[in-house]
Amino acid sequence: MVINVKFGFDGDFENIADVVGAFKILLQDDISLTYDIAKDAIEQMEVTEGYDEIKVSFSLVGTQDGSVDKMLSKIQTPINDGEYTFTFNGMQYQAKKKSFSSQQIWPENTESGINSTVVLVIVCAVTGLGFIVIILGVTLYIRTANTKRRDTKYGNAKLPNRRTGLDNGDQTRLTRETTLPSNLHI
Repeated sequence: MVINVKFGFDGDFENIADVVGAFKILLQDDISLTYDIAKDAIEQMEVTEGYDEIKVSFSLVGTQDGSVDKMLSKIQTPINDGEYTFTFNGMQYQAKKKSFSSQQIWPENTESGINSTVVLVIVCAVTGLGFIVIILGVTLYIRTANTKRRDTKYGNAKLPNRRTGLDNGDQTRLTRETTLPSNLHI
């Protein structure tokens, strides 16, 4: 599990601008020692200039067993209450009150919604099922149409005359015995 942590120090960034690398290394060591957090659990430390403050961000890295949550709970209250003070080059930098924020960045926080992988699997399953239903429907339609054609009174290959709807025998009988209506042509 990885949680991104951000907070600010009261102070002018210009005081440390030339030695930001050393500031980051010593700050990482100090947080590790002060709050009993393994040094390698603090990664990607960034120190940047903010408006009347020095912005700090880093990632807390741990296992899924809740170790990151324990580390986070150790540092959150003192930093948020402004009780954490870091000394660098003879100057003290105090954490700004209410400046602490954290966000889980891995694994993605899916508690508020449905996992996108689950949605993808559901969409694929429904689409596949739809195709199967369409194929079965077309197959049954063709099979039913062929069955009805064979079961006509005209037999297997005999179909009614396309123009009149009568077979050849009925057509001859009809022309000899009666006259066709004017709209029916032979």
